[in-house]
Amino acid sequence: MAKRKFYYKKESKPQKPQNLFDAQMEQKAKSVSIDDLSLSEVTCALLKKNNFKTCSDLVVKTEKDMYRIQNFGKKHLIEISKALKAKGFCFASLPAPQKPSKESQQSSKEQGKQKQNAKSSVGQEKKSEQKHSKEPAEVLPNRKFFTLSGKLRQGEGRPKYDHAEAKAISSVPYPPSEWRKVQRGSKWGFYDGEKNVIEPRYDEVFSFKEGLACVELDEKCGFIDDKNNVVIPFEYESALSFSEGYAVVVKDGKCGYIDKKNNLVIGFDFDAATPFEGGVARVKKDGKWGVVDIKGDVKWNAK
Repeated sequence: MAKRKFYYKKESKPQKPQNLFDAQMEQKAKSVSIDDLSLSEVTCALLKKNNFKTCSDLVVKTEKDMYRIQNFGKKHLIEISKALKAKGFCFASLPAPQKPSKESQQSSKEQGKQKQNAKSSVGQEKKSEQKHSKEPAEVLPNRKFFTLSGKLRQGEGRPKYDHAEAKAISSVPYPPSEWRKVQRGSKWGFYDGEKNVIEPRYDEVFSFKEGLACVELDEKCGFIDDKNNVVIPFEYESALSFSEGYAVVVKDGKCGYIDKKNNLVIGFDFDAATPFEGGVARVKKDGKWGVVDIKGDVKWNAK
């Protein structure tokens, strides 16, 4: 029997719509640095860590793009939006979806009818060929296959898809590090893919890092575990997620570092600070940047 040839039509992927922004505003924004926006030290450090140097880097982003930044929340977005507005700038927006014209709708309907007529004619030709053909119908061989559970079975033709087994596999909840933020009204919580494991009750939540998540309640920040137990009380003005066992926290406008038992390992001596990476972190004091290690030793003007 001659081998059948199958032809597959490749579908082009839709292009991602580009953000809409004013080119003249972007040009003006290049001359305004992030430091000129008068942002808080924590917000300014977060932007610089993600390579935002001038306002032109902000005006080409949408508000949805900003939420993709790690540890970036609603409080940061509101602060940056107000600062941009004061300078005469704003975030970009997405283009409105275009509605298909009546002519394109009619042409698509005509093409659909032509395809249906072509399929019916091809089906009739195949039936007539099978009637006049003397060759026996193709029989699929007896073949072995694996089920979704990994068990080896043997049967005729192709295996049947077990929907119940597939549902059981897909319903496995996400680990805490992949929990999604869920909102109800103005409150936030966490969703594990099956249910709300932490009901929305916080003003802001950040992703779980190293077993703990930074959350905000009544304008104070603390840390909870995956059982919603408060591990570190709500006593800080702001905070960043844990990294290498330590977290940046802010008290009385100054930054310091704590461990997971809420012990202060590096005092509140800095105007700005970043999370630890490779055993060191960047800190700012009196307008100068330096590098600090876990012992608290600082090398100023270090890159």
